[in-house]
Amino acid sequence: MEGNDIIRRVDFKIGYQDQFIDLPEILSTGVKWQILSIDNPNDNQYITFLNDKYVNTDKAADAVTHRFYFTYKRDVPIGPDPFIFTVNFGQFLNGRVIGGKTICNCYIAASPPDEKPVIYLYPENPMDVTVVLDYREVIDYSYPSYDSSIGGWRVTAYPDGTIINNADNQEYSYLFWEGHGDWNYDFSSGFVVKGTDTAGFLRDKLSLIGLTPREYNELIVYWLPKLCDNPYNLISFQQESYTDNAALTITPTPDSILRVFMASKPLSSPIDVKPQTLAPFNRQGFTVVEWGGVLVR
Repeated sequence: MEGNDIIRRVDFKIGYQDQFIDLPEILSTGVKWQILSIDNPNDNQYITFLNDKYVNTDKAADAVTHRFYFTYKRDVPIGPDPFIFTVNFGQFLNGRVIGGKTICNCYIAASPPDEKPVIYLYPENPMDVTVVLDYREVIDYSYPSYDSSIGGWRVTAYPDGTIINNADNQEYSYLFWEGHGDWNYDFSSGFVVKGTDTAGFLRDKLSLIGLTPREYNELIVYWLPKLCDNPYNLISFQQESYTDNAALTITPTPDSILRVFMASKPLSSPIDVKPQTLAPFNRQGFTVVEWGGVLVR
């Protein structure tokens, strides 16, 4: 694997359809199938399957969940056009292959990146802080560099938000990272916002939640160009669907922590959605604030 490749994971169930892999229902459920090989019939130069890394992870009575890994070039991200490939399955009995199936025209669908989560640290006094990010998927970018040996960053933080990264002794305003998360986001409640109203909406809601003008203006500057030209946007601020998949462990333990993660979907026309209730955040003592987002299409 080359240095600019990204390892991605694909999960799917035989006989089912989910957001990653579309399999025609020609394999019966309840049968213990295993992947024999994965072929790239179009010989796409941007994707390579790592066949030796696949595993079976769930052998339920009604389905078999398979997992395999592949790489793609960093400068040619997946989507919106899928990569077509072939999966060859075998049915095993006492360690021997007794039957086989070939599934063609499966595809790897695009998955949205978790964009620009940034972490601000505000101790009451200068403090050495360790931030560990347990992200379920692969981190594509970070600044300062994510230290895989500790799973995060070791820094000295100051009351005004200034951060000195221990690894390079350089000054930073926050900790930045970005990765791709293959999970579902919760749009059961939220807000439908005209694209032209995006800046005012974000300013009002983020101020209500508890971001400072510095923090919410940095979020708006990043996200406004991605949202303002859409006729409408469905916007929902995530809770467990984000925090359970990108867990933070911070030492010393903060007195208060706010994690704002905005999921948005472009809309051609307004839809009905249950209004989301947002609770204000009270800053006390050593405070940690994070914001980020994802654009789901």
